[in-house]
Amino acid sequence: SIQATHIVGGDMTYRHLGNNNFEITLTLRRDCQLGQIGYDDPASIGIFAASSNTLLREVRIPFMASDTVGNTIVSACGFIGSEVCVQRTTYRDTVELPFLAGGYIVSYQRCCRNGSLNNIIIPLETGTTEWIEITEKVLLEGNNSPAFTRWPDIYICANQPLNFDHSAFDADGDSLVYKLCTPFEGATIQFPRPQPPAVPPYNSVLWQSPYGLNDMLGGTPLSIDPNT
Repeated sequence: SIQATHIVGGDMTYRHLGNNNFEITLTLRRDCQLGQIGYDDPASIGIFAASSNTLLREVRIPFMASDTVGNTIVSACGFIGSEVCVQRTTYRDTVELPFLAGGYIVSYQRCCRNGSLNNIIIPLETGTTEWIEITEKVLLEGNNSPAFTRWPDIYICANQPLNFDHSAFDADGDSLVYKLCTPFEGATIQFPRPQPPAVPPYNSVLWQSPYGLNDMLGGTPLSIDPNT
């Protein structure tokens, strides 16, 4: 019996520290109410050559701590719903990344998403891949990735407007462009915690009809202003 459902979401960012050193940050959220396992200790981060998708090295980052970012659904929606618990943790380490033609891809993979999801096909066999590209330009100029200022609430109220600023901050003052994306699938129940992660490119999750990139919520299409 393999128990591995817990993944809610996450992201990966990088920060240039000088010379060839980059601080890699992986933020993950897990369901601590329905999820069956805790966070990886350590988390396995793969560093790949983007031009050839070749694994160059693996970095294993120890688990430090987590905090709870959600609880019971209460009066905001006009009723008391089922209990909701989401925890967040951050893995962070510094890696040396000398100039490499084509740049790097840094990734983390895990299984599995919760079976309660109804907008993707077979969520229990659909993991997640958090990955980010560090381009030649980044290596030459010592750039930093943007980072989201905050993350949305754990739940939203049906048939009520959602007003949320999901903008990001860029330490270099670079122009940012926004768009909706289909998430990437990751590890499977059979191999829930690959060490190191599989080589890129990574496949997107499969939407369950009638859901899709243009209708993630089923009947309420989302749109994003690319500039704001």
